[in-house]
Amino acid sequence: MKKYTTDWKGTITIFAIIAIFNAVTFYWNKNPTLPLLKVIIGLVAWFVFVGFGILLMTVYSYASISGNTLKYVWLFFSRRTIDINSITEINDQPTFKVAKSQFRSLYVFYTDKNGDTKWIELRITIFPEKTLGRLIKDLKAINPRIELNKYSQKLMDSASE
Repeated sequence: MKKYTTDWKGTITIFAIIAIFNAVTFYWNKNPTLPLLKVIIGLVAWFVFVGFGILLMTVYSYASISGNTLKYVWLFFSRRTIDINSITEINDQPTFKVAKSQFRSLYVFYTDKNGDTKWIELRITIFPEKTLGRLIKDLKAINPRIELNKYSQKLMDSASE
């Protein structure tokens, strides 16, 4: 079984900066005369709360390949098991309409048992690009019929370097 894990360092850094900024502005905007000690206590409490969420998001989220099966786990709650031979396409696309080059996601399209096309989304902000490149390469080795767009092809090629 090959396991593809998340990048907790990058995710924690991004969310920590956002959490600190939000907490400081929230506490000082609410009451500008608030003592610094209370601001620090509130900041630590907020950081612990957000940090716990990030820990769950990064440690308990992964993708794995076992035989001809791709398993995707997001936190404990969302689990998908996909037959790799049912995967039709892998696209690397912008996650949001703003900051398209910074926030990208890998979409794995597959056909379910009813013939409907479904997808899973692997965010590049959570999974490192090299990890997703190796995942694409391994999926393509098992199912060469998978179509790749130019960005996912580039990801796969970067995993070879």
